[in-house]
Amino acid sequence: MAWARLFIMGCLFLSFTGCTCSREGAQQGVVPQPAATPDPNKAPDYSGITVEQVIIKDIEVGKGGEAKEGSKVSGYYGMWVYAPAMLANKGKFISGTPEDRKEAFSFEIGKGEVVKGWEQGVIGMRIGGKRSIIVPVALAHGDEGTDKVPPGSILLIEFELSKVK
Repeated sequence: MAWARLFIMGCLFLSFTGCTCSREGAQQGVVPQPAATPDPNKAPDYSGITVEQVIIKDIEVGKGGEAKEGSKVSGYYGMWVYAPAMLANKGKFISGTPEDRKEAFSFEIGKGEVVKGWEQGVIGMRIGGKRSIIVPVALAHGDEGTDKVPPGSILLIEFELSKVK
């Protein structure tokens, strides 16, 4: 009886979060399959999302020097097309620093060496910090896109700051 109650409560929870289950499927070991991966050459459907400014979330707060307008910063990054329906909001991988971390990526804030939204998202970071930066279309590659970025894409950048000059 306790198992049945637990099963029903679990199904109710999953139904509220968008999943479905059945007792028969659970007993037979049926696992729901994820939705198909979206076309990597097309931006996800952002119709339900309005991103007009850079959104930052500190994953780790650093304790070293602070990145400011005009600073030359170095660090490690990963960049994806923002895809809210995908795991960790990471859609198509665009670019990043090698995982061996032998060479950091550097740019000067305010020089236009990276998209404006990335520059804005790094300001205020401290050395040793790691930040997630969501960049709206207007502060990324716009409606034109690039050879790697589909037109009209919102970007997700994870940046770990290692040096500030």
